[in-house]
Amino acid sequence: MHGITTLRVLRASLMNETRRQLIAEFLRARRARITPQMAGLPSQARRRTPGLRREEVAVLAGVGASWYTWLEQGRNMNPSPQALARLARVLQLERDETGYLFELAGHAAPRQPAPLTASVEPSLRRVLDLMEQAPAYVLNRRWDRIAWNAAALGLFGDFTREPREQFNMVRRVFTNAPTRRYVVNWEEIAKSELAEFAASCAHHPDDPWIAQLVDELSAKSAEFRAWWPRRDVLRRRSRRALIRHRGEGVIALEVSSYQVVDNPELTLRVFAPLPEDDSPAKLRRAIRAYRKRIRSAASAARPTGTSRA
Repeated sequence: MHGITTLRVLRASLMNETRRQLIAEFLRARRARITPQMAGLPSQARRRTPGLRREEVAVLAGVGASWYTWLEQGRNMNPSPQALARLARVLQLERDETGYLFELAGHAAPRQPAPLTASVEPSLRRVLDLMEQAPAYVLNRRWDRIAWNAAALGLFGDFTREPREQFNMVRRVFTNAPTRRYVVNWEEIAKSELAEFAASCAHHPDDPWIAQLVDELSAKSAEFRAWWPRRDVLRRRSRRALIRHRGEGVIALEVSSYQVVDNPELTLRVFAPLPEDDSPAKLRRAIRAYRKRIRSAASAARPTGTSRA
């Protein structure tokens, strides 16, 4: 037992040493690319170092010169999140670089307030469109549905004509009567949706919109009013949904949610048919019927005598 404990301590020590060296190398490289002019310091005719001196970084960051020197030398230091944030500011680190530095030091990266995302990048839009047989949509941090594909409209119907407030999925689940009718296992889905929403609120606890939505839904939904005080939380995980389609009947689906790496504020939600009750074939027919209606509507709207290019 003593030998196992010693081995674990040795492994932890080696890992910490590796992290210290990575921090040291990263800080030296980033210091070298910041000129005195970039840092707001007066320029000097002759400098031996290509970037800032260690002493200059220490002064600008409000830390001791010896402490910063030791940090760059890979010594056994434990920089606080506050000290790392000041160094990131002085070294003009990008968000990803700041996150990298914090992760190496064993701290969670600071969350930077960002504007609410209302649309998706063209690359994500192309991914959605390529998912021809998989209904999918994208949620922003407030759970607003901001992008979707044709397969989603084929499964859920054309929700694009509904009021904008119904694009919020938490509000929709608890206040939209048609949603209650077409989601066969509504209570199961509503509880898991609420638990995932509660977990996501931890990322932006000071957003006043959260309190406004909670007050609104507490007044409008007895279930929300009863379940929200339980403070159940659930991270993203797959779940089973039974959707009653107008033409195909009940379709069994697996619902999976994925964080978008390029924008962690966004969640991609995908619905895949389960191999039960002929669900894959039902979903294909539902999507095909929707696409046919769209083509027919487009043909009807086309002026007489106009042909496709």
